[in-house]
Amino acid sequence: MPRRSSSASTAGWCYAGVVRTTIRHAGQSFAIAGPSCVATDPAYRGRGFATRAVAAATRSIEHSDRDVGIFTCDPPLARFYARAGAWPVVPHVVLVGSRDEGALDSTPLGKAGLMRLFSAKARAAAEELSHTTIDLGLPVGQFLWGPGVRPRCEAPAPDRAAGATPPPSRASGRRFRRR
Repeated sequence: MPRRSSSASTAGWCYAGVVRTTIRHAGQSFAIAGPSCVATDPAYRGRGFATRAVAAATRSIEHSDRDVGIFTCDPPLARFYARAGAWPVVPHVVLVGSRDEGALDSTPLGKAGLMRLFSAKARAAAEELSHTTIDLGLPVGQFLWGPGVRPRCEAPAPDRAAGATPPPSRASGRRFRRR
């Protein structure tokens, strides 16, 4: 029986995950989420797969119980996220993994912060959320991933190529395949 090569079975993949957690900020609790691990098979870039994946991830957050959508990206990608999911850059917001020494910080990493306020509670706290440092309360070395969760942003393994297997625990995602 002929065997399929792994390159044929993984061609055309694109993935965008959504990570979720709850933070405390300015005396209030906020349910937050953001797109994460957006990746496209290099041979299929420029065909709109990532745009569709980010749009689907954004709709998932919009229709959830999340108060705030927030994440970081490399500055050159900010225009892509604005186009794909209406994510505006928030220049006066710094995201930190925690207040602990050695925790990740969006400023020295040179990341752009993007944020949307979804709930009435978040919109009422817009001033406090738009000009501040937001502590994600994560272990040192982690950014937008819950305790004990390691991000997996690699290409799907050949045995997973036909089905969408999201990253572990609190991440969920959607994968688009070329037809």
